[in-house]
Amino acid sequence: MKILLLSPYSPHPTNSGASQRTALVLESLKELADVDLLGVGNNAHFPENRRDDLRESHNLIGVAEPLDWKHSPAGRFFARAFPRLSRALMDGLRHQRHSFAHDPRMLGKLERLVASNRYDAVVVRYLRPACRSGALQLKLPVFIDIDDVDIEFLETEAQRNYGSRAGQWIRQRNLRQLREIYPELVGRAA
Repeated sequence: MKILLLSPYSPHPTNSGASQRTALVLESLKELADVDLLGVGNNAHFPENRRDDLRESHNLIGVAEPLDWKHSPAGRFFARAFPRLSRALMDGLRHQRHSFAHDPRMLGKLERLVASNRYDAVVVRYLRPACRSGALQLKLPVFIDIDDVDIEFLETEAQRNYGSRAGQWIRQRNLRQLREIYPELVGRAA
């Protein structure tokens, strides 16, 4: 059996809970099958200077970052000109469906990778990377390891009374939107 593990966090160094969890999931899967690791998301969690070690020690086969608002010309300009404001506005005001939409460019890469390596299953750390990478569109079993559920995090954040009224309104709006789409997203996984 051959499994592809998609994770936004590197299994090494284990200096955070997310990295420790990735290392544990990877080691557990290795007891069952041959496992390759594909880093998905922010490249900062898979720094260039550690990738060779990760290739040898953890079967890292690459790192892929889905396209996001900051990759568009307007997004790059806005992010450089107003870094804190742009992240707050773009992450807060876009509809949650966009936060979980798959990147067609990344889905194509993932489909080619799965076909060329003949994986039997895909395991993904967290729902958002499963959606953004396009893993839920694949024609093979996809299992999602969810230890911090997005909707639970947003529920906690929406209940907290901090920041401005606008910030509170955005958190509550995001929670309502996520509640609308969450069952459909989770239902796609095995």
